[in-house]
Amino acid sequence: MENKYIIIAAIISVIGTFFEPVMKKKHKEPIESVITHDAELCIDSLRYVNDSLIEALRMENRVLVELNNRLRNKNTKSYRTKNGKKVHR
Repeated sequence: MENKYIIIAAIISVIGTFFEPVMKKKHKEPIESVITHDAELCIDSLRYVNDSLIEALRMENRVLVELNNRLRNKNTKSYRTKNGKKVHR
C-alpha cells in the first residue's frame, strides 16, 4: 500500500513541475546620461585619431625599411681573397 502512495505522489509531482511558473530575469535598460554620452563621443574620437596615427606610423616604417635596404645593398662591397672566397666589408 505504501508503494502506491509513493508512486501516486511522484506522478503528481512530475505533472506539477510542468505547470510551475518560471522566473525570468528582466534586463534593465541602462540610464543614458549626458556625461556617459559625452564620454562615449570622446572615446570614439580618440580611437579614430589613434587609428590614423598608427596607420601613418606603419607607412613611415615601410618607407624607412625600404630605404634601409637600398642603402645596405648600395654600401656592401664584396672582395675576393686569394683563395677565392668572398668577404663582405
